[in-house]
Formats: sequence, structure tokens, C-alpha cells
Amino acid sequence: MDKAREIFDAMVQSFYDPQIVHAAAVHFPIVIAVLGLLGVLVLTLTGGRFGSLRWMLVVLYAAGGLLGWLASEAGERALHSFDEAQLTTEAADALAWHQWMGDYVWIGLVATPALLALTAAPKTGVRVLFLALALLASIGAAGWVGVTAHFGGEMVYARGVGVPESDNNITKIGIVAPEQPAPPVTPPQEKPPDGQTDQTQPDPGAGIKNYDPRFPPEKKEGNIFDFDNVKPAPPPDEEKPKKP
Repeated sequence: MDKAREIFDAMVQSFYDPQIVHAAAVHFPIVIAVLGLLGVLVLTLTGGRFGSLRWMLVVLYAAGGLLGWLASEAGERALHSFDEAQLTTEAADALAWHQWMGDYVWIGLVATPALLALTAAPKTGVRVLFLALALLASIGAAGWVGVTAHFGGEMVYARGVGVPESDNNITKIGIVAPEQPAPPVTPPQEKPPDGQTDQTQPDPGAGIKNYDPRFPPEKKEGNIFDFDNVKPAPPPDEEKPKKP
């Protein structure tokens, strides 16, 4: 019983979070705009003779307009959950388009049921005229809602705007990354002049008597140099004795 109470309290508290309300409410206008367009198309093809379908569409679109307005208001309040100044240019553009188009979503969803209600006129010419206008309004409403949803999806799923950091979202794509310090520059090492050795390199002949750099000590496994077996180089001007 206590667990059920906790779940119920969490559900009630979620309605006070504008981000959750916006995320939940925006899906209803999308579905209503698509289903409503199909219904208006059927009503137009039948000449508006199905009165029950007409009034179902009027109620459906009216509910969509109300939910669209609710989603827009919740979205405006959700803007305070992050700093817009930290957004990248792409994320800020997507947010601006989504915000501007979202402010007018409800207009198309309210204009369509008003025109549908006028299709109940007894005269055929008037009914056909308002059926055509209602069809155009439903097409415009569906297109407007679709483009608005596109910018909203790009803003959240592609740019990461409004998505809190977690183990699955370590970095925010839509947030400007802080400037990193430049790596230190290592100055180039000067080459020693001819005839001089680089003092920074170890001298392999250090500590070896009669060491000649032309005959370096033999490198063996396990030791860098085996100094016990180094043979001194012969004097350069001494000739070897000839055998008799």
C-alpha cells in the first residue's frame, strides 16, 4: 500500500514539472493532426454527408488545440531549466524555430474544427466551400505540427538540449564546450656544430681505455655494453709485421 502511495505521489508531482508536462502534451497534437487529416479527407470525399464524423472531428480538433496550447505554455516554462547562452549555434537555432512555431500550433488546430462546423450548412455550395477550406486548414495544421515536432526532436535528440547529464549522456552536444588550454610548445633542439659531440647524449666510450669511436664496443644481450671484452683499437700508423 505504501509503495502504491509513493507511485501515485510521484505521478502527481510530475505534473508540476514543466519539462515532463511539455514532453507528454506535445505528442497529442501530433497524433490528432494526422488522424484529423485522414478524417477530413474522408468527410470531403463523401460530400460532408456523415454528420457523426463531422462532429467527432470537431471535438477531436478542439481537444488538439487545447493540448497544443498547454504544450506551448509548458515549453515556455521549461526554458528556465537551462541557460540559453550556453547553447551552440545549431542548438539555439533549433530551439528558436521550435519555440516560434510552437506558439502558433493551436491556431490551425482550432481553425479547422470551426470550418468543419460550418460544413453542416444545408446548402450544397456552402457545404462544399467550407469542406475545401477545412481540408486546406487540416493539411496546413498537420504540416505545421510536423515541422514543429521536427525542430523539437532535433533540439533534444540531436543537440541534447534539456537532457540532464547521466551515465549514458556524459557530454551535452548542444552545450558550448569550455576552451581548452593550448599545449606547451617544445623549442627545437639545435644541432651541434661539426666536430663537436652532443653533450646531452651519453658517451659510449666513457671509462674505456684506448677507446676509438670508429670501433664501438660490441652490444650483447643482457648488458648494454660488455666492457670486459672490448679490444683496444690498433694504432693508426703502426703496420702489422709481415710473416717470414
